[in-house]
Amino acid sequence: MKRLVITLLLSIIFQINLQAQKTKEEYIAIAVENVQKKNYEAAISYFTYVIENFKQDSLAYFDRGLVKKMMRDYDGAIADFTAQIKFDTTNADSYFLRGIVKDHLEDFEGAIIDYEAAIKFDFGNSDAHFFLGRDKLRIGRIKESQQDFKDAIEINPENAPALAHDAWAKIQLNSYVEAQKELDLALKIDSSDVQTLYFQAFIYAELQNFERSFQTILKAININPTFGIQYLKSHNAKHKTKNFKPLLTQFNSNLNTENQTTKDLIIHGFTNFYLNDCQTSKKYFETVIQKNKTNHVAFYGLALINFQNKKYSDALANINLALEFIPGEENYENFKEKIEKKLKD
Repeated sequence: MKRLVITLLLSIIFQINLQAQKTKEEYIAIAVENVQKKNYEAAISYFTYVIENFKQDSLAYFDRGLVKKMMRDYDGAIADFTAQIKFDTTNADSYFLRGIVKDHLEDFEGAIIDYEAAIKFDFGNSDAHFFLGRDKLRIGRIKESQQDFKDAIEINPENAPALAHDAWAKIQLNSYVEAQKELDLALKIDSSDVQTLYFQAFIYAELQNFERSFQTILKAININPTFGIQYLKSHNAKHKTKNFKPLLTQFNSNLNTENQTTKDLIIHGFTNFYLNDCQTSKKYFETVIQKNKTNHVAFYGLALINFQNKKYSDALANINLALEFIPGEENYENFKEKIEKKLKD
């Protein structure tokens, strides 16, 4: 027994010595492995160890900031990107990612400053030009945003979001014909982008072609029922429910009622929700879950219904289940924050 205890103690000491002998690169490799496994807390611990014990490794701040961004610890991510920038004031990636985090916090002015710095040190980053233009567009600097989108497209002609948002800027300036040309180009590059389809549908609606606008929205619904129908709701707010509600009602009644697929059921669920028939909507989502208990979209639908009915605890339980099946999904995380805020009020 005594010999066994001594052997175990020697084994522990040996493991401790191995730990002490690890190089900086080994610690970073372990941290990266934990990131890949989504063990974010463990990854942060290893990056923190590198920061504290290898003082000159500023990129560990960058890596830890990335992990904190994944964990939605936006303040922590900003602090780490800022610390990295103090070591290297020319690191375009740190400015760029800090800008993205500020976007999440809706600090658009701050994000603009960071995107401009990222472009200063890496003009060839097409996405930095796009995000810079998008934020300028958000705060009403429409004409300025167009130059940023132009730069993004010149660097990467396949940058579909830049084309689509440049079109949106033109829509704000009532240049519908030019906007439509750019949207057509964007959809040739990525025909499945629901936001681009929404912009296109918006133009048709502005031109009073509600039937064609609705058909375009249907394309978005077939690609992504959850957000396609949310865009339809945006149309209702802009163009009055009377223009779309009859079309939506007809569409809902024409949906396949026999041998319904999961997608049919989900579309039924969302169309009834936006027709304010929460009871029928709930039945469709519950049917989907009976068929497939891991369908995150159906749980999201139930969360929307419970939120609208002010059943915030039930909504939180629903969205947590959705996130269990698709961890980190940004729209679900944002909705969860909204629910939690209601529970605190």
